[in-house]
This record gives sequence, structure tokens and C-alpha cells, in this order.
Amino acid sequence: PVSQRGDLARSLFYMATRYDGSEDNTENLRLGNCPCQYTYTMGNLSTLLAWHEEDPPSAEEIARNELLCLQYQGNRNPFID
Repeated sequence: PVSQRGDLARSLFYMATRYDGSEDNTENLRLGNCPCQYTYTMGNLSTLLAWHEEDPPSAEEIARNELLCLQYQGNRNPFID
């Protein structure tokens, strides 16, 4: 849905930042304008950036980020903050 496009974009931004291939059994995930399964390039960066701008973080998304940080991951998605 249009109302969740920014949420999806910020999730992908986080994944590309967090998973850089420096840890065992992880790949270097990337965002680009030409998705490719062989280079682990996801999404269409220009579209994701537009979605991020058009759909800012909602109160629900901010609360979910807080919950995930405190109870599960121990880190935050900086693209939501």
C-alpha cells in the first residue's frame, strides 16, 4: 500500500547498511537502480528515496523501532529516527 512505501524503503536502507558482508554467513546487501540477485543488489534506489520522502515515519513505525531496539535487536534503524 502507498501508506507503507516509506516503511519498506527505510527497512531496505537499514538492511543495506547493517548487512555489509563483514560478518560470517552474511552477504553485502546493496541498493541500486538495477536489482540483481547475483550481486545482492535490491530495489530501485531512486524510487526508494522518493518513497522515504513522501511517507515519513509514522508514530506506529517509531514505536516499532523502539520496541525492536529494546526487546530484540539492541540497535535502532537510524532511517526511522
